[in-house]
Formats: sequence, structure tokens, C-alpha cells
Amino acid sequence: MPIGPTSATDARRQSNLAFSFFSLKPEERVAMSVFYDFCRRVDDIADDTATPAAEKAAALNAWRADLDAIASGREPAQALAKELAPIVPRFGVAVKNLHEIIDGVAHDLEPRVYADFEELRGYCYGVASAVGLVSIRIFGCRDSRCPEFAENLGYALQLTNILRDVVEDKRDYGRVYLPRDEMAAFGVAPDDLANPNAHPAGARLFRLQYFRAKHYFNKARRLLPAL
Repeated sequence: MPIGPTSATDARRQSNLAFSFFSLKPEERVAMSVFYDFCRRVDDIADDTATPAAEKAAALNAWRADLDAIASGREPAQALAKELAPIVPRFGVAVKNLHEIIDGVAHDLEPRVYADFEELRGYCYGVASAVGLVSIRIFGCRDSRCPEFAENLGYALQLTNILRDVVEDKRDYGRVYLPRDEMAAFGVAPDDLANPNAHPAGARLFRLQYFRAKHYFNKARRLLPAL
């Protein structure tokens, strides 16, 4: 039984992000649509609350096997992987980055503790920075500084998502994406995140995360004019 959208077309129709692809050349547009579908598919696997973690892990492993097949020039098994296969050599996409995306979403198979920001940064790299590293290849970015731009923008965007979804992540999924050492320093417990406005130190904890996201936005922005 498939998890997530039943076809690549279904995924494309369900996202407003697809409209932004019209600014690309036709070949790039197709490639980004397929890549987006890949990202959505593996993310949906990890986020499916109705499926046991072992089954979700097996589904992600099937994707890992398909990526290994693509890397070695063999035909992958899944239909969407077959669409993805020609994009990898055509745009010089690193299969390593595709694996990193799967490794990132695999963090969400079960609630996980991020002891400090370095652990959280590793998660952000997989689910956001690696996505950017693939995207810049499809966009045709070849400047040696482009990967640094994509990595830092990925951190900024994912940290923004974490701040936006703090309550929902805790309430609906039991997930906490804030470093535990920083939460402890402010005296904020995981259960407090279900209603963080009620905690006197909640705003200060979030302000720290805000300035961290702003740091990465600024770091990416400084690279942009040169590129």
C-alpha cells in the first residue's frame, strides 16, 4: 500500500510550490517537479502516524536501494525513482545528497531528543540544506560558493519552520526540535511547548532560536550578491 500521494502527478497538484517552477526552463521545471515529489514522498513516509515505525523504515530503505541502483546505473524499482534516475546524471546531482535527505527525514520515524544545537543542525542539514544542494544543480548554479549559500539558507529556513511549528510538533507528533541543553538553561520542559506562552521563559528561549535563524539568513544573504 503506497504511503503519501499515489502518483507524482498527485503530489504536484497538491502544492502551491509547483507554481514557482514556471519560472524555470522546461527541462529544469520537469526535474524540479520530480525532485520535489521525491522530497514529499519520503517526508510523507516519515510523517505517517498510522504506520508503525518499522514499516516506515522499510519504505525509506526501499528508497535507499533505489538510489543505490541509480548511482550504479541500474534500473530502480519504484515508478518515481525511475523518473528521478535520468535527472541525476543530466544535472550532476550528487546521489549522496539524496541519501542525506532520506537520513534527515528518518530522524522523524520516532520522537528524538536533540541534546544540543550541533545535533539539531545535523537534522536541519538533511531535511533542508541537502534539498538546496540538489536544487542548485538543477537551477544550473556552478559558482564554487553556491553550496555554501544553499547550506546556510537551508539552516535558516528549517529553523524558521521549527519555530513556526513548535506547538503542533509537540501536540500532534510528540516531537521537540529545540536543543535540550538550551531548554534546560531556560527552565523550559518539553511538555511546556504544548502551551509555550504560559511559560515565563518561553519567549526568551524562542528569541534565541530567532536570532540563530537570522544569523543563517544573514550569512546566506551576504553570499547572494556575489553569486
